Amino acid sequence: EEWTTRLVSEELSANGHPTATKTVAGSTPASALANTLLAAANRCRERREELSLLIMEPNLSGGASAKARLASQEARRALENACGVLDSDSLSLVSLSESRTAAVMANCERRAAIAVAQSAIVELAKSFAARSNAGNGPAASVGIGIATASVVPKNFDPGRMMECAVRCLSAARMSGASAVKSIEV
Repeated sequence: EEWTTRLVSEELSANGHPTATKTVAGSTPASALANTLLAAANRCRERREELSLLIMEPNLSGGASAKARLASQEARRALENACGVLDSDSLSLVSLSESRTAAVMANCERRAAIAVAQSAIVELAKSFAARSNAGNGPAASVGIGIATASVVPKNFDPGRMMECAVRCLSAARMSGASAVKSIEV
């Protein structure tokens, strides 16, 4: 089975949202993410650019209900919109689960990745508050973990970067509120 990622380059829809899709080989979402990271790392190493991995997951109080799935979809859209502001030649979004989404951002330093995360949180806060006030959704916050490599080494290990981003995500989710945690790897 192959997992689909969104590849954002010069192809944008009329409203500026990402539209291009590309299939990345991988038997699991984690292996698809690892393959995407490895390709981006090779490109970043050649160009001497930074590489950031952002993993986002809503903290949902409604479990796996239809309302919780809607909140997860809104979170993905908010991340896509926030990533649209990057001045990057390539960006890949990978769905890791029904609620967890990763963004591989080439030529994106840590501060820029944090700004993307904070932008997504602001957009989501408005959306979640509107739905919650209308009684149409669970109370929700979002956790975001970021791992950044300023210099991508020849022996780059995508698993290590993924592990660091997941640890940051876990720490962000533990706060109970919307939060971003990041680390330089």
